[in-house]
Amino acid sequence: MTLLERQTRPLTLTAAGHRVYEQCLSIKRETKKLYGLLDPEAEPHGILRLGVPQSVAEIALQPALTALRQQFPALQPQVTCGWSGLLQKRLESVELDGVLAMGPEQQRFAEGYGGRLLCPLDIVVIAAKSWRLHAGALRDCAEKGWVLNPDGCGLRAGLIRELQSQGLRLALNVETAGAQLQISLVAQGLGLGLVPRAALAASPWRDDVAVLTLADFQPAVHLWLVHAQNLANLSQPLTFFAGKVVQQLNVSD
Repeated sequence: MTLLERQTRPLTLTAAGHRVYEQCLSIKRETKKLYGLLDPEAEPHGILRLGVPQSVAEIALQPALTALRQQFPALQPQVTCGWSGLLQKRLESVELDGVLAMGPEQQRFAEGYGGRLLCPLDIVVIAAKSWRLHAGALRDCAEKGWVLNPDGCGLRAGLIRELQSQGLRLALNVETAGAQLQISLVAQGLGLGLVPRAALAASPWRDDVAVLTLADFQPAVHLWLVHAQNLANLSQPLTFFAGKVVQQLNVSD
């Protein structure tokens, strides 16, 4: 195949030569993009797959996502909401690039993954204010029953462990996802609730519920940023997004 017109001076490309040249330019552009993906200092672009716990998403996802898109316009964020444990499994299956996860202050992560402690999450037990409930311990109120997330929620699992340690059983009145819905049901007297204080502060039902201070049940929960150790140019937007979530949680608290 002839790529150059040899009868002309200076040499010019044949039609086939032009096609090869354009293809080479395309390869050069794609190679540059590939190197950019591996360079932590390169401008982030492409898809960023995020995992966010449902209770955190209700409070902070919309403003944090808006800020992320404004700061990194070349990024295409894709968000999955769910339980922290399931999100971390999807991270380890390389279905997500990074997740925000609720968990204890001390955690160990799978090989090749790291985490950064972001902030404590204040979790409160709530009851309908109309109950005028005076309870200082779980035993004083557990029989009222609970409005909780479905099985798989870490907060629910922690409550069950504490109940079992005291020889008490879980009385489940309503099983439904979503802190705001749960708060509204608690306000109507359908059971006790277990929600982030930031979610309660943002709820239109906040004046209709009371926070119970239980000496034997004070969940210690923290928010983590968990990700693969080599994120290259996705590290900066992931850290930015996590910071905006924390900022929003503090505003709502």
